[in-house]
Amino acid sequence: MLDLLDYVVWGSGSVAQRLWNAIRDKQWAINHIGLSSLGEIIGWARPDEFPPRNMRTSKGLRALGRDVRIGI
Repeated sequence: MLDLLDYVVWGSGSVAQRLWNAIRDKQWAINHIGLSSLGEIIGWARPDEFPPRNMRTSKGLRALGRDVRIGI
């Protein structure tokens, strides 16, 4: 599991591609660890580049008038 986190948070290339690989590629995928969890971990580990977001913060941003997608 530590290899997965290291890959997703600090790996090379596109973060979006690493997230996709982490949930879809059998080499990386771990049961019950999904896109939302991994995305939030990236946000907490690298907040200057990827602010932490989860459903609560997305709903809050939407309530403040920001155009963010929820539930994707």
